Amino acid sequence: GIVGYLSYLLFLRPLYFSSMKCMPSAKFVPIAGQMWELVREEAVVPQLRRTRHLGPIWRYFGIFGQERVLVAEPNAMKHILVTNRDNYERPPFLERTFRLLAGRGLLAISGKEHAMQRKILNPAFKRENLKAMV
Repeated sequence: GIVGYLSYLLFLRPLYFSSMKCMPSAKFVPIAGQMWELVREEAVVPQLRRTRHLGPIWRYFGIFGQERVLVAEPNAMKHILVTNRDNYERPPFLERTFRLLAGRGLLAISGKEHAMQRKILNPAFKRENLKAMV
């Protein structure tokens, strides 16, 4: 029972049954995934190294075989973050982390509340306003 389920969760699913198994991937590391690498090194360095090696869109593993996708391709990022943002949810752990670090600001909210705050903030990010800051 439990041994079979854990074997499936930690090994079989990410390696053989995942719908993302055909994507370029970081090396599979059972249980810890790439988390140790991400924690040990300076922020973003492991991701940049893997992006150079695997390309702009690739799969990596979190704790207990959780699959994640890193997207560093501008058109794909625009599709996810702007054009079709309602189709993509932030993982709950990420929203909680942002909320702890920055309160209920733009990074920690989504949906209609996010759209309202963005609309309020947009004028501050117009080219003429940014030129004055640089």
